[in-house]
Amino acid sequence: MKPRARGATAVIAAATLLGAGCGDSDGAPVEATVIGVVIAVDGTLAGVESFVLRLENGSDLTLVPAEGLLFDGAAPLTHIRDHLVSGNPVEATYKTSPEGPPVVKAIGDAGGTHDD
Repeated sequence: MKPRARGATAVIAAATLLGAGCGDSDGAPVEATVIGVVIAVDGTLAGVESFVLRLENGSDLTLVPAEGLLFDGAAPLTHIRDHLVSGNPVEATYKTSPEGPPVVKAIGDAGGTHDD
């Protein structure tokens, strides 16, 4: 894996401390950004229902894509399967919800990595 900026570790640590699927202390949704390796994808050939990222601290985070989410804002989200095979990390911004799993608002290649 390519080295990343120190700030990425801080973001991951902060997101992990918030807890997936939890809001802040008053139950309000929280937005966080994480970097991780895709270790599982659930869905069909045409779509992604959920996926799991393994974060640098070893924890796993299950995420659900927002409706119409594109990879790097342009590619079909199914591109995430290429990352499952290659092991290249992704960066995902998600929002927690007390009603269900965290919902991804943006996802793309992490730290300048790119799968063709």
